[in-house]
Amino acid sequence: MKGFSGMFRYSLVLIAVIFTAVTINIQAIKLGYSIEREEKEIKNLLSRNKYISKRINDCKAPKNVEMAASHMGLKYPEPYSIVMMDKNAENGSGGKFGWLAKIFRFQFGKTPKAG
Repeated sequence: MKGFSGMFRYSLVLIAVIFTAVTINIQAIKLGYSIEREEKEIKNLLSRNKYISKRINDCKAPKNVEMAASHMGLKYPEPYSIVMMDKNAENGSGGKFGWLAKIFRFQFGKTPKAG
């Protein structure tokens, strides 16, 4: 009987080793499929990124911006409606009045009161 119990133990160890090897193999196959799926997703995202970047560059092209602006009803400003700012007004050190006050004075012909 002693030989039978030793053989039984070895059989159990052999079965456990085989079971472990099969489990590891199955996990490796699942991991391989998971990696393949992620690689496809990366390729898809890179392709979409390239497409979107191209679309952004197309939209930023001056001729396309002008075309979109004309479809929205925008037009170039009349020369009298353009307000030029001096450098002091841009820095916020425009003296007695700020840049906004200068615009109102220019547009409405009034000199704002200092407050």
